Amino acid sequence: MSQWDVELIYVEGTSNKFWRARTDDCRLFVNYGRIGTNGQTQVKDFPTPEKATSEMEKVAGSKRRKGYSEGDAGGEEEAGAAPAKQEPAKPKGKSAVERLVTDMELASGGRKIELRLEQQGARLRTVVVEHYDSPKLAAEAFERVCGAMEEEGYKKAAVRDEL
Repeated sequence: MSQWDVELIYVEGTSNKFWRARTDDCRLFVNYGRIGTNGQTQVKDFPTPEKATSEMEKVAGSKRRKGYSEGDAGGEEEAGAAPAKQEPAKPKGKSAVERLVTDMELASGGRKIELRLEQQGARLRTVVVEHYDSPKLAAEAFERVCGAMEEEGYKKAAVRDEL
């Protein structure tokens, strides 16, 4: 069974792309890109699960009106599937440095972890999203991780939208 609630494809002329989405409680996950790649994933939080589902259905309806149809885009489909292979992504802007991206998942012990690694030139970016069974468990994990990082020598920095 697919981990995505909606899977759409658009194949016409030189277009060969996919759009897929799923909700997890108050979060909406959208993954899109060229068929045969892992694409890009965006995560958006909503105040209620119903609002997340409503937004997913609204955008899916818009995609269908633009000519997208139900279809399997391939790539990392199954929950608990093996890690996705690295896919080169076209660099943005003037940089000609190759960018590698890989997405992975792990479900264990009442939590689900989503991991994205991006490497471009001398920079390695790690994005980790952990989902817990309750806000209390998430808050406890937050405190535990902050404490462990400070013990390792990390210092608190100003909050930035992007690192």
